[in-house]
Amino acid sequence: MGRDWLRLIGSGVLGLGLGGAASYWYVKRNLVRDSASIPENAVIEHHCLKYGLPSTDDLRFHQNFVLSFDSAKRNAKWVLEHITKESSSGKGSRADVRFFEDAGLEPRFRSRLDDYRNSGYDRGHLAPAANHKGDQVGLSETFSMSNISPQVGKGFNRDYWARFERFVKTLAWSSDDVYIVTGPLYVPQRTPQGYVMYYPMIGTPPCLVAVPTHFYKVVLAESRSRLPFGAPKVSVGAFVMPNDQIQPDMPLTAFSVPLKMLENVAGMKFFPGYVSDARRQSLDAAAFRWNQTGQEQKKLLKWGDRSQMQGGLLMLEAPTPQAVAQKGRQAKQRQALPAGEAAPSRGSGAVALVTGAADDTLHICDAVECKLPAEDWFESNKSKQPKA
Repeated sequence: MGRDWLRLIGSGVLGLGLGGAASYWYVKRNLVRDSASIPENAVIEHHCLKYGLPSTDDLRFHQNFVLSFDSAKRNAKWVLEHITKESSSGKGSRADVRFFEDAGLEPRFRSRLDDYRNSGYDRGHLAPAANHKGDQVGLSETFSMSNISPQVGKGFNRDYWARFERFVKTLAWSSDDVYIVTGPLYVPQRTPQGYVMYYPMIGTPPCLVAVPTHFYKVVLAESRSRLPFGAPKVSVGAFVMPNDQIQPDMPLTAFSVPLKMLENVAGMKFFPGYVSDARRQSLDAAAFRWNQTGQEQKKLLKWGDRSQMQGGLLMLEAPTPQAVAQKGRQAKQRQALPAGEAAPSRGSGAVALVTGAADDTLHICDAVECKLPAEDWFESNKSKQPKA
């Protein structure tokens, strides 16, 4: 039964006409906290589930990326990619590729080609085509409209955001594997009456497409065989940018945000299989430090303020003095231990290698220079744009 329902999810129809068995699977995996204590052959019955659960997000599986589609806003909630140097380099070409509607989504819930015509917004990729040039099929799949969001063209999709995508892609050249989560954000504005959500809509009522106020990327770069016993070297970073024109010389670090703050706004955890609470705290301290560096550089540019760039709910918070002190104590403990010697883990009698400590994870900007390609990079390297 489990494999059959995994195939059902892969077809992107989770929630559509689900009966008791599917309801059991969903409840077991998503609603029951201690699901490990439920036997695999157990049957969960609830009188409300007689006719299945309401349709929610649709999962769409592609060759090199997976996405969760929000049929209410007709945007992906998130797109998760896995790229390598090989998969992002090759003969794949976008020259003869056209955007296409996702036939795996019900027509009334999908994003349509006509929604974008004369809207004033670009069809902006969430998983960029350039990340998947290793295979023509993989590249072509990125032109599915379920992977597209309305983006401001000049100054963003065709400029700063494109350069940011290039920066992320180049991480695959110095790492073995790069995992990227990209998605839209809808950030409210602060008014005298309180917070108000405002974002444009395009298309034809009632099937409208929401225009995000911001976009985010969370990047995890992994390099194997760099540490003892083959443990991977991992770096993580989260960035949020407004869906608006961005000054070309704006420092990338000014858009670095603490992972916890992004998760609070997006309503989801990123890379939960790796980012523990301790790692998140360490990463967020580094993110705050890098953002402060970017803010100082930004002041020299006299461009906007932080609330304009990231929205009221993404205002950064400094790490607590206790967190900074704890991080410093951990660093001193590592320096005092001989190479490869194990250090006791917190809250247990077990031991773990120092490389598995909470602060073994680097922020992306501590691992590589967080600097975008030259301002004219996109203009000098763009390919022929696909036709609708």
